[in-house]
Amino acid sequence: MITDKHARTESASVVTHLRTAALPPSSLVRIGPGYAAASPELAFTQVAKQLSLTQLVMLGFELCGTYASFSQEETSYHAISLTNVARLFGFVEKSGNFQGKQAARRAVRHVIDGSASPRETQLAMMLVLPYRLGGYGFPMPKLNYAVRPPKHLGARRRYVLDLYWPELKLDVEYDSDAFHAYEEKMLLDGRRRAALEAMGITSVNVASGQVRNSGAFNELAKQLAALANHRLRYKDPDFTKAHLRLRDELGV
Repeated sequence: MITDKHARTESASVVTHLRTAALPPSSLVRIGPGYAAASPELAFTQVAKQLSLTQLVMLGFELCGTYASFSQEETSYHAISLTNVARLFGFVEKSGNFQGKQAARRAVRHVIDGSASPRETQLAMMLVLPYRLGGYGFPMPKLNYAVRPPKHLGARRRYVLDLYWPELKLDVEYDSDAFHAYEEKMLLDGRRRAALEAMGITSVNVASGQVRNSGAFNELAKQLAALANHRLRYKDPDFTKAHLRLRDELGV
């Protein structure tokens, strides 16, 4: 990134970008003496004009989550969140005029903090994105939300719930074989289920096959809508077309 067009390099291994306006605070991260890289917030805004809205929302989930995807086959878990929704939103609003700002502003409104895996991101996006984007329009849940059962239940000190709506006391657990075997979060055991039920929390387990199959996912959405008192108002065939496009972009 340069501030003077005369500083452009002729090297084939370096691409220069001209920016004459001042960068917002926290735009750069020092990575060594004399070297800096774009902060997660700046990177998000820089690629906003290059990615589709769905892809940008996915990136936001990852930046605000605890996983890092290097490819469709390689993902690192238990990562430290690089940023959060509040910081992304604040950066976009203070970043002045730039190409892609409107896309970045639209995308960040659909991002949720705390996703622990690409599959959780896919599930959350398919449930909460508006109908026009192919989602089912559910209110935003808390991701990987910790609840503490009463001591008299004799349960563990806390349970971490994948997708949780506190006001509805509704928990959705994604049973991905690959991820949850790693996390030791298989099907809810009897003690956990009993503890959550005693707290008035309804848990719904979602198998990976339900997510991959559009028909099965539609039935799941109807089940969750009934539990959440959420009326599904989508209209076909437009919604189904949008939902299938969303699935393609998410790689489901």
